[in-house]
Amino acid sequence: MRNFWDLNYGEVGFEFFGRYHFTCIFIIFIFAIILYKPWKNNKNFRKVFAIMPITLEIIRLIIVLIMGHYDSSYLPFHLCLFGAQFMSLDVFFKSKFIRASLFFLFMPAAILSLITPGWTSVNRYSYVAIISWIIHGANSFYPIYLVLSKKYKPKLIDIIYPAIFIIAMLPIIRILNKKLSANYFFIEEPYIGSPLEVIKNVFPNYILGLFTVTIFVMVMTFFIYKLILKLKI
Repeated sequence: MRNFWDLNYGEVGFEFFGRYHFTCIFIIFIFAIILYKPWKNNKNFRKVFAIMPITLEIIRLIIVLIMGHYDSSYLPFHLCLFGAQFMSLDVFFKSKFIRASLFFLFMPAAILSLITPGWTSVNRYSYVAIISWIIHGANSFYPIYLVLSKKYKPKLIDIIYPAIFIIAMLPIIRILNKKLSANYFFIEEPYIGSPLEVIKNVFPNYILGLFTVTIFVMVMTFFIYKLILKLKI
């Protein structure tokens, strides 16, 4: 149990594409398959599932405050934590804005985070790491559930909704980063080993490069969706 509570106890951190990394992704994939049927058939389960990620995030914030590990990076202003917030909102508001943002923005961001996690430096068996896997896993397959169940049918024009979200939030996030000495949305610096490093090296303006690549990824997400539809037919 000490490994669970202490972020620095025992074997700390993990490397990309190692046994632990692949095991966590495999477990998430299995749960994604298992949970779809109860999610589709049980309205109460859908509510619990949608609210779970943001609940876990609040619990994590409380624990780091109690345990003395708090810093501004644990506040819920990271992109994937907004995804968790949007998931909980989706239970109460059937909004195309919310669902388009979940599918086109938060899902690709979460999948990228699962491939190159940003929490590699903490104890792999701690509550911080475990909750991070759960939140990003839910962000990854919740929008897929919406599409599979035909509760949301993606359209290319829908990309305008997450684009509006990004444009509206960037100035606010920039201010928060400066006030709190934080790196929300990773717009100040990319984290080590992530594809964001490539964007910073290629584009003269890092933030503009991030926005450009994000729009490109959203467009590619739509065409991958259309390709999968054709293959099913």
